[in-house]
Amino acid sequence: MRFFLLFPALLLALSGARAAPVPAQALAAPSAGYVRILEEGVPFYRNPTGEEEDVLFTLFRSYYLAVSESGEADYYMTELGSGILGFVRKSDVVAVDVVPDPVYPELYADSDYTLVLRTEASAEAPADGYVLSGQRLFLYGFLTAGDGSQYAYVDLMGEKFGYVPVERLNLPDIPLHPDPLPQPPEEDPADSSDPDGSGGTVTEDPGLDGTLQLVLVLSILIPSVIVVVLMFRPAKKVPKNYSKYY
Repeated sequence: MRFFLLFPALLLALSGARAAPVPAQALAAPSAGYVRILEEGVPFYRNPTGEEEDVLFTLFRSYYLAVSESGEADYYMTELGSGILGFVRKSDVVAVDVVPDPVYPELYADSDYTLVLRTEASAEAPADGYVLSGQRLFLYGFLTAGDGSQYAYVDLMGEKFGYVPVERLNLPDIPLHPDPLPQPPEEDPADSSDPDGSGGTVTEDPGLDGTLQLVLVLSILIPSVIVVVLMFRPAKKVPKNYSKYY
């Protein structure tokens, strides 16, 4: 009798042990759909302020974000990976009507060195742990520090989040999303070849009729010749009449 009472409990325990953890993005479809990152350097904010100090990292171009209805007027709220909540400016992304696969890339990096995990993208920021040589890191994005050095925002496999120098990492290739990026509209050939809006037809100036041109030339030339001839024509000699003096 005791065995029959324990058997259902044993089955329940076994079924629970076999259940795999569910990724955060797969728990429920986003209530506000998806947006796409079409430009380089789109910032991902920890707070919806738009301030530089609130930028966690920049997002990978061509990928998507699952967004929630809750958020601010000018920002979408989203969740990445294993639970990083943040905000993206609405003007920096484009809403789409598709369910993308994948949403955001799963990229991993490691290092040949032991690295300090920093709380901010700065060599002076407090340490929050260490990355061991060969340890696998989930890569979210990059951030350029004030001195121009680049840091990667990484996840120590769900344990800790922070920044490490990009130059110390073995980075993977970062491909574009398999969905093709929208192409800019092609320039209308008529716009470039017809700047004056005449429809591309070149109308020649008919000018003057050939006969009329000849008449005009002669009307100018003949008087000129006459004037020249008159100027150089020898004067007519007047015969001298001496008889009147005798």
